[in-house]
Amino acid sequence: MLVFVRVIVTTNFDRLIERALESEGISPTVISTSDSARGALPFAHARCTVIKVHGDYRDTRIKNTATELENYEPEMDALLDRILDEYGLIVCGWSAKWDKALCRAVLRCPNRRLLIGREERI
Repeated sequence: MLVFVRVIVTTNFDRLIERALESEGISPTVISTSDSARGALPFAHARCTVIKVHGDYRDTRIKNTATELENYEPEMDALLDRILDEYGLIVCGWSAKWDKALCRAVLRCPNRRLLIGREERI
């Protein structure tokens, strides 16, 4: 199967995206913590990477409250900066209301390879 989207950034901490990819025979690299961001396989060598900026429900460090969503760890911020600059972003179903850290990441991106859907307001 040909993979067109190789990097997925999600605010969800469930495993629905991973399960959908696995059902299509794609085993994604998952980055959900600063530790996993530091030790991740380079995007060029991974078939598909899922970046869970709010963490994974299996880890007690998930981000879910307004206070927790104010800032990301430096490693996750650096990873987002790289993705937004090198790959661009297609936004689907994100209100941009609560996640201030992700809003700042999008706004500080030096280029504008962004496609923002109807619901999103940054």
